[in-house]
Amino acid sequence: MNLLSVFAPIVNSDQLLLFLPKLIVFLLYFVIPLVFVCYILYALGLYKMARRSADKETRRYAWFAFIPFLCCYLLGDLIKDDLPEPFTRKAKWILLVAPIVGLILVYLLPNIGALTIVPFYMAYYYLYKKYAERHILLLVWTTVSGGLLAPFFIFGLRNRTVRTEAYMDESSEALPKA
Repeated sequence: MNLLSVFAPIVNSDQLLLFLPKLIVFLLYFVIPLVFVCYILYALGLYKMARRSADKETRRYAWFAFIPFLCCYLLGDLIKDDLPEPFTRKAKWILLVAPIVGLILVYLLPNIGALTIVPFYMAYYYLYKKYAERHILLLVWTTVSGGLLAPFFIFGLRNRTVRTEAYMDESSEALPKA
């Protein structure tokens, strides 16, 4: 089966009947396994980060990583100390509600519903900053891939220790080291 033939334009109903089995095969053999692998890597990465956290509450809720939507709560809990003051306690709730609101809004107002992904990119920025020296590069690749690389990056960062430089003020990072 030619992969390009799966995406061929559909002109009439006969072609649609020929296209549907190819689409189902493509979904079963490529998309669903890819989503499953990404979810497992994402969950394992968040779980390990939560288990290694200094916060007792975060360690207690590490198993949230394996439950859909609750893993968003755990992501917010992991980054809560790195956020500006008004968001420290609200981050986990914002990230828990954002996908649910996004699912509803994407059907009602598609352009507005797509904006609910913004809190996740902000969360990825703070998580990458907490664990990786080249956090901007990871965020750029996450953004360019539409978020598909985030599970791989989070899984890759799971065994790293928290960077102490991540807690420095942004202005002090630009100062030359003596």
